[in-house]
Amino acid sequence: MNLVEVLLNSVRRYPEKLALIYEDNRFTYKTFNERCNRLANSFENLGIKRGDHMSLLSKNSHHHFELFFAGAKSGVIYVPINYRLSPREIIYTINDSESKVLFFSQEYLPVIQTIKKELKYIHTFICTDERIEGNLYYEELLSGAKTSEPDTSFIKEDDLLGIFYTTGTTGYPKGVMVSHRNRFIDIIHQVTDFEYIEPEDIYLNIGPLFHVGVLALPIAHLYMGCTVVIIKEFDAKSIFETIEREKVTTFWAAPTMVQMILDYPGGKNYNFSSVKTIAYSSSPMPLEILRRGMEFFGPNVFVQFFGATETGPQITHLSRKNHLLKGTERQMKRLRSVGVESQMVHVRIVDDEDQDLPTGQVGEIAVRSEAVTKGYWKRPEETKQAIRDGWYHTGDLGYMDEDRYVYIVDRKKDMIITGGENVYSAEVENVLYMHPAIAEAAVIGVPHEKWVETIKAIVVLKPGAKATEEEIIDFCKENLASYKKPTSVEFVSEMPKSSMGKILKRQLREIYGKPKDKNIPS
Repeated sequence: MNLVEVLLNSVRRYPEKLALIYEDNRFTYKTFNERCNRLANSFENLGIKRGDHMSLLSKNSHHHFELFFAGAKSGVIYVPINYRLSPREIIYTINDSESKVLFFSQEYLPVIQTIKKELKYIHTFICTDERIEGNLYYEELLSGAKTSEPDTSFIKEDDLLGIFYTTGTTGYPKGVMVSHRNRFIDIIHQVTDFEYIEPEDIYLNIGPLFHVGVLALPIAHLYMGCTVVIIKEFDAKSIFETIEREKVTTFWAAPTMVQMILDYPGGKNYNFSSVKTIAYSSSPMPLEILRRGMEFFGPNVFVQFFGATETGPQITHLSRKNHLLKGTERQMKRLRSVGVESQMVHVRIVDDEDQDLPTGQVGEIAVRSEAVTKGYWKRPEETKQAIRDGWYHTGDLGYMDEDRYVYIVDRKKDMIITGGENVYSAEVENVLYMHPAIAEAAVIGVPHEKWVETIKAIVVLKPGAKATEEEIIDFCKENLASYKKPTSVEFVSEMPKSSMGKILKRQLREIYGKPKDKNIPS
């Protein structure tokens, strides 16, 4: 189960078929594999040996895939860097990973020049897309190397393949170690959970490739012999243009990305009839946005995944057949779930003592699978806390119904306790998204003298829309138990978000987590 065979599987079957498309670059499987070989064969001359680490700082491009597979072929560990991090965070991540070589795109040269002296282990700098004095040039590196297959007989399935850093919702990001076996098992998850991936499919990559979940889907499609089209970064207009031009059949998007695609004016003017599958994950999709998506792209198009960097990422999936505009009460309820367990994944709902909870009762979601990480890089204590007796504890609160559909109710740290009652933010946020004036919504708990915590809603209104605090609170009161309604509303122009489009509640709590008035009405 090593990742070398994932690529060679398609090289043997489809040598002349297009594997990757990025801007003006169009590589067949044969050419793409030769480029990966050249890169892997050049490492020795760069002073990079098996077990060493290499980092990449770049927006989306074909280089992500070439470095990933070159690393798999050579035993060099791939460490993609979140390009949205601050210079301080980039320094930390590269140093923490102990990377010895840094690949970077030309647009990040100013950052590299600023942080260069603080990078403890980097001895070689390689620019991927431009000749820059004082740095090696990627294409020259490839042109001087052999195309022959490197010796991969030493590679074992439990060998480290890459380190993927979490988004760091608290403190510095943690490096999640991923083995060849982890990655291969998740390919099986992707292929089976999609229900069908055909070699004729054309997959469009729009998410940031430094994220393990975003990288997983195109690799699964390469394994099946599909064509992968890459756009540099998310842009709704470019997405519609690319779908029409390349006849894209499949893409992944976070719920916020889906919303921006649906909100793009003129989207209906493009031909997107080729699209048969849209996968979404990273956070539950508000039902109103999901309804709009099914009306726009059609039913039985959407597939939902739930997971984490630490789990490979796949844990559960909600299939096409579950994505209905109309159905029975039971069928419509399942739209609020994240689906059932993926192949070879076991999910439990546990209490604080790791004891199983009965059907329908809320607890922490724990996962066991061969795709779960080996642990956190250089953090043995945090690894022990997260993975106990072979079970990874996600930090997500949820419950399971009688058919093993999993429902997420909140992050464990985001649950609000007001007047002794548990309030799960997702339930309140789903109601807020039903309000016709609200584009985005999040709720947090703020201190309260009487109730311990009370609920604050932070909302972004749709362009040109108007709403008052009182109106929004009354709307929630009509659709929720009274104790679940917000007691205050903060109107903002935009939400702080992670690279995957998740609203960062930690930042919202830092900014808005103090009550304006001790005497907040109940």
